[in-house]
Amino acid sequence: MVTINVQPDVWMENGTENLYRLLNGLEGCSVGIENNSLNIEISDQEKFLRNFANRIKQKQYEIIFVKLLDKKTHQPIKRLKPYVLQQFYLKQEDPLFKEEKRIKTIKAILDSIKTGNKDRYCVICGNKFGKPVRKNLTQGVYPFVTKIKSLSGVRILKENYDNLCPLCYLIGTLEWLDEGIIYRCFLGSGERTYSVIFLPFEFDLKKLHESKREYIEILKPNRNSQISNLLKIKENNIGYEGELQQF
Repeated sequence: MVTINVQPDVWMENGTENLYRLLNGLEGCSVGIENNSLNIEISDQEKFLRNFANRIKQKQYEIIFVKLLDKKTHQPIKRLKPYVLQQFYLKQEDPLFKEEKRIKTIKAILDSIKTGNKDRYCVICGNKFGKPVRKNLTQGVYPFVTKIKSLSGVRILKENYDNLCPLCYLIGTLEWLDEGIIYRCFLGSGERTYSVIFLPFEFDLKKLHESKREYIEILKPNRNSQISNLLKIKENNIGYEGELQQF
């Protein structure tokens, strides 16, 4: 059994709750949510790997991409939502989101958790771990990190930069698939382009899950919007206008 303890961190706690929703009902494993932890029991690793990889694939196209019509060709296209700090179709694309690397990466995470030689300390959770699966601590894993010294500056600390445990890598990266992220993107030009996201925070994982389960249903109708999943967006002759959904 794998036990993930709750971290007092808004991104990682929501990531743990999101992992529960991704794994809940998945054939090949059972998952239980407690007030301060998440417990995962894998009963059939082959089924688990295949089904988990398929669910990640399904969610990434539902949550972090929008379906649009190309204005020139009028053909359907996919666009990454502006608030998502992930890169696609490039060398830097995360292996959890790559079709040919997804299962291999999940298996490597499981293998690393099982290893007995744990001589590193994770820069995020502080737990000991063995072989890293993804060395680089990037904004794609944890969006609050930056190279700017006046902020966190963690990415220039070489002794910590590659000390990222497999579980934090998994939780932080997959948090982008969270249906409970409330977003508002401002699609201006230059410095006018920016995004704001909102996440709930609760020291009790069960309470967090219950509250998110309620409001996620409100967000679903606007899931395919580039601008906001909370505002009902209408395009007019001067740009866009938004009507706040009942919340």
